[in-house]
Amino acid sequence: MNQQETLALWKQGKESWNSWALKMLAERQQLEDTGKWYLEEAEAGHRVGGNQFTREWLGRARAIFSTSSNPLHSAHNPDFISVEFPGDVIFDNAQFNGAVNFSHANIHGSASFRNAIFTGESTFSDVTFSGNGLFENAAFNENTRFEGAIFRRNAIFRKTKFRCYAASFKSCHFKWSANFDESTFQNNAFFGNAVFEGTAIFNAASIGGLSSFRSAEFFSSSTFHETKFHGPSGFGLCQFHKHAFFSHADFCGTATFRLSSFHADVHFESTTFSKPANFSETFFGESTSFYSAQVHQSLDLTKSEFLYVPDFRQMHCSEAPLFDEIIIKHGKYKKIKKPPFESTASQLSISAKYRALKRLAIQGHDHKHEVEFFAEELRSKRLMIYKPTDPNWWLSHCFENLSNYGQSIVVPLLWWLLTVAVSALMYIATTTPLDALRSNRCVEGAGSQINSAYQLAFSKGLLIPSLSDRTIITQAYNCLYGDIVPGIVSVISGIQSLASTILIFLFILGLRNRFKLK
Repeated sequence: MNQQETLALWKQGKESWNSWALKMLAERQQLEDTGKWYLEEAEAGHRVGGNQFTREWLGRARAIFSTSSNPLHSAHNPDFISVEFPGDVIFDNAQFNGAVNFSHANIHGSASFRNAIFTGESTFSDVTFSGNGLFENAAFNENTRFEGAIFRRNAIFRKTKFRCYAASFKSCHFKWSANFDESTFQNNAFFGNAVFEGTAIFNAASIGGLSSFRSAEFFSSSTFHETKFHGPSGFGLCQFHKHAFFSHADFCGTATFRLSSFHADVHFESTTFSKPANFSETFFGESTSFYSAQVHQSLDLTKSEFLYVPDFRQMHCSEAPLFDEIIIKHGKYKKIKKPPFESTASQLSISAKYRALKRLAIQGHDHKHEVEFFAEELRSKRLMIYKPTDPNWWLSHCFENLSNYGQSIVVPLLWWLLTVAVSALMYIATTTPLDALRSNRCVEGAGSQINSAYQLAFSKGLLIPSLSDRTIITQAYNCLYGDIVPGIVSVISGIQSLASTILIFLFILGLRNRFKLK
């Protein structure tokens, strides 16, 4: 039917419309029974008649309500509840000024709502789209419901604007692709319990018949709780400005979140990734939780940035995750902060999160990040759990300042040089006056008592006998003290030896950790 015939039939009422629709469906069944029905796939999801009988039926079954040249402006609340559409139905550029309800409608062909504007509430709950569902460039200004809808072919929501308070796709079933390229959700988006049965992809590249959420933007919370993705899935280049919930979701195919940004909390608790999951170059601005998630293949976090410590506790990875060039601001820049709510559990969780990250790094033989995460685990304990009255607080504080928790080579070396210098000054302060004989020997040996003090301090600081010349040590003692060495010198020497032992150990530890020596 053309537009004029379609609107004329619709004005006769829903009963007359459904009577005509059932008659058309009966004719189709007759064509199928006699072998005269033949459809061809012109493009993905778009079917055309393969013979004259089929083409004629498709033409008579098509319902055209609105076109770009003659758009429909609905002034009242149209009721399409349980309406049968035997063939394609076209609402392109239509403007629905009031609420519109398509609940339980059955669309046997494709449904086109390109550039349509829904000013009031729009309801497509439990609608069956046997052909393509085309909502490209549509605008939904009030609450939108597609709950329980079934898309048997392509669902195209490319560049669609959901300005409504809530856009609900709960329990939707997408049997083919679902294309949400560059769509925007101004408020809450609900995809909980939805099923993406085909190749559901939300990534940066749109490739021929695949579904995509390319550059989609969620300005409020988005919920994909218990959503099932049977094919490849991804959310590359997406922007999540508020909470994102993917808890208990099931990604049966590859999951791509590359170059996405989560500006608020994101939840992947108990989520299952059966194929590789790619989170490379992704930004996580608030709390990030993969608690008890299951990753059966690879997890790529290369160059990802976390503002807060991510939660990987109880996470199981069959293959070790990739942490190359990962940034955790609280760790890398030593700006660990207490959680906004003060509680023992929340404070303990920071070190536990780093411990989980360390476990995953050990699993991947990633020694560099193993050391980094261990250091942040110790630092978080000192800042979150220990108090200055606790000896552990001071031990941790010293470990950090003397070697950055075993990560630095330069810091313990500088401390060792400082220890040598201070010890030399102490040796000079305790020296005894020179007589003529000792003075001559000092000049012939070290040149002065000051030089002797530094020789003695340096030799004592090396600890290992083979590295320090015993003749030089004896000569320094004679020049500084003669035959009788004051008792205080033994105390100074003992303290220097103890300090040097600790600093040399930390220096060797830094070398080991720097060059990943076992």
